[in-house]
Amino acid sequence: MAAVWMRARAALRHRALSAVALALAVGIGGGGALLAFAGARRTDSAVARFVAYEHPAQGSVDPQDPTDDEPALLAEIGRLPEVAASEIGARLLLGASVNLNAIAAVDQSGFNRPIVAAGRLARPGQPDEAMINDQAAADLHLHVGGSLDVQGMAPADVLQALRGAVVQPSGEVAHLRIVGIIRLPVDLSLAPAPAGVDFTANDNLYLTPAFFAAHGATMGHLGLGLSWRLHRPADLPAFTRAVDQLSGGRLVAHPGSDDLAAAQQAEHATRIEALALLLFGLLAAVLTAALVGQALTRQAHLDGADYRVLQAMGYTRRQAAAAGALNAAVAGLIGAVLATGLAFATSAAMPIGLARQAEVSPGLSFNATILGLGALAIAVAVAGWAWVAAWRTARTYGAAGGRAGRPSLAERIGLTRFSPSFSIGIRMAVDPGRGASAVPVRTMVAGVVVAIAALAATVTFGVNLTRLARQPRLQGWNWDLAVGNPHADDTAAQTIPQLEADPSVSGITALAGAGGGVSAVIPGHPDMPIFGFQRVRGAVLPPFIAGRPPEAPDEIALAPKTMAALGRHVGQHVEIGMPDETRAMVVTGEVVLTSAALNDSMPLGQGALVNLSALSGLPPDEAAPVNVFLVRLAPGAGAAAVRRLQAAFPGVVLPPVAPPDLENLLRVDGLPAALALLFAGVALLTVGHTLISGVRRRRRELAILRSIGLVGRQVRAAVAWQATTVALAGVVIGLPAGVIAGRWAWGLVDSQLGLPFHAVVPLGLLALVAGATLLAANLAAAIPGALAVRTRPAEALRAE
Repeated sequence: MAAVWMRARAALRHRALSAVALALAVGIGGGGALLAFAGARRTDSAVARFVAYEHPAQGSVDPQDPTDDEPALLAEIGRLPEVAASEIGARLLLGASVNLNAIAAVDQSGFNRPIVAAGRLARPGQPDEAMINDQAAADLHLHVGGSLDVQGMAPADVLQALRGAVVQPSGEVAHLRIVGIIRLPVDLSLAPAPAGVDFTANDNLYLTPAFFAAHGATMGHLGLGLSWRLHRPADLPAFTRAVDQLSGGRLVAHPGSDDLAAAQQAEHATRIEALALLLFGLLAAVLTAALVGQALTRQAHLDGADYRVLQAMGYTRRQAAAAGALNAAVAGLIGAVLATGLAFATSAAMPIGLARQAEVSPGLSFNATILGLGALAIAVAVAGWAWVAAWRTARTYGAAGGRAGRPSLAERIGLTRFSPSFSIGIRMAVDPGRGASAVPVRTMVAGVVVAIAALAATVTFGVNLTRLARQPRLQGWNWDLAVGNPHADDTAAQTIPQLEADPSVSGITALAGAGGGVSAVIPGHPDMPIFGFQRVRGAVLPPFIAGRPPEAPDEIALAPKTMAALGRHVGQHVEIGMPDETRAMVVTGEVVLTSAALNDSMPLGQGALVNLSALSGLPPDEAAPVNVFLVRLAPGAGAAAVRRLQAAFPGVVLPPVAPPDLENLLRVDGLPAALALLFAGVALLTVGHTLISGVRRRRRELAILRSIGLVGRQVRAAVAWQATTVALAGVVIGLPAGVIAGRWAWGLVDSQLGLPFHAVVPLGLLALVAGATLLAANLAAAIPGALAVRTRPAEALRAE
């Protein structure tokens, strides 16, 4: 062992600068990979950690009528033994420069714990203090310390406003001072509200109990509601029965909340962001391994000539290999420490995208598991690679004969029968060479294959994401407009005649329950929203993946996620109903229900659809007013027809919009393009590094070829053939692998969104990628080709 240490110390002193360069390369490349891996974990968990931090409501008890105000009854419900925490609140109808969701707390129990983006929390006893969310701050150009005047709607005008009538605020004016900008999980999934649609406002204003005590009697609101959180999920049946008994059936406990639904939708986008970081980390790891591996392999080949001397001195093959690998292991260990430090020092840049808004602990973060295991993996990988390279070289070089003379790959496939430039270029691309001129081409070709595969996967994924975003029908939006306010009561008697009288309207379907659906109880699934439909004119229905629409009262269509959760298929039965009344219904189809037309009351891919006649047997009947109407315009009807409907139904004509699940995903639609450019650049740099390294390491061979008559044009052609071969290997192997990976990744996204799998392969774009890769590789060959031509045979041979 002492002999090994002596040899390693001597080599380390002799190659101190090389060891420092190796440690820096390992530290920078490994640090980037560790940062991406830790950032991916932090990004993927950000929303879940936000929910755990904020303690959102698990459900609500809401009035059936906006005029039902029973604060004493709600307070009694909040004191039930199953309730861990509760809060009574009201949604006020205000007038301001833009639509505002004004939410007033009636009592203050510290129910939520929001992220305070700026300022502080409002004091419950101060009626003039208010908080807003980020969206309201941006839209109203407000900041902490700013002021806002709001005017309430008269209580008597609430129902008229909900039915779509234009009602001007006529209540008192309140002066508010903004003391904080806060963020709740519901703020993570706020899509831009379409212009002119009142009920899609995303600007939230949070008012204090003191404000409601001072102005609640004179400002119209949608009735008091109770948000609750239970001690245990198993307490829900007992809590539901207690609410029913206390209210005499007037109030219903609804599981689920806007915060929980928004968090679930936001996680779809953060998973994509985390996947992008993971891909970046893997790419950084592969490239670092390729570059460091090349350096270790070259160094092992350079040490090959010394192994015969060491063996003559009594070193065994194992000792010679250990001595050659030990100094690299030291550099690898230092590099692992540097990588860990770099990843920690730059961790404040994580998480990215939507997850950054949900991060409850921004700043530096030390993930001991990832960084610790990552540092260990880096040190072991460098030492292991150096050992393998040194062992193979020690086995190849012997005291008696040097390197065994195996035929090269080029010789085995008979390249000598072709032109000199072609033969030399292919051989330089596939044969690593020998001794000091050895080049680890296999590692470099593998790097190109990985980069091209990642590029193809990213392109495939990005094309499918763009296709989904541009085709509303794939999202479940199978009509032109949705008319009606899902918060209103039944407006069928007023709305249907007006729509039928419009000549530009060719199809109408009425929807019941668009404000949240009828909550059906299914064994194991206590809160599945059911929506009723009734054809009025034509067939305007959501798209069906399989089967047909339900027609009879005992028929039902299920969304993909609901179908999978229930373990049902078309033609089977499912028990639907309330706790004391169930009905066996036949599943007639699998349907895509877009939450965008249903007031975002459910995640995409969930829910059920029945004929309107089926809702009559599912109490309470008044929970499912007919207030949204799906409209298809006649062929040729343009913007004038839309404007006419907007004038007839002010504030309630909704154009095609992406559901929150998809909207969050579209926030990261720039990631595929950014990753594609990154991977393309990596592939190009890898090819360029391969060519330059090959030319530099094979100066002697090129000098000999030049001395026997190879002209400059042939040398450049040989380097071009080398580049073409490396790029072609990346295209032939990497493109199919990338397409498979891209389709697989898109299938995961489709399944998470609850959409049917509709992946396309962008053959034209991939062909362009293949052609651009070959062209770029040949352009990249220009510089090393010129270097090869400038090689002077006499100087190169003299140096040898």
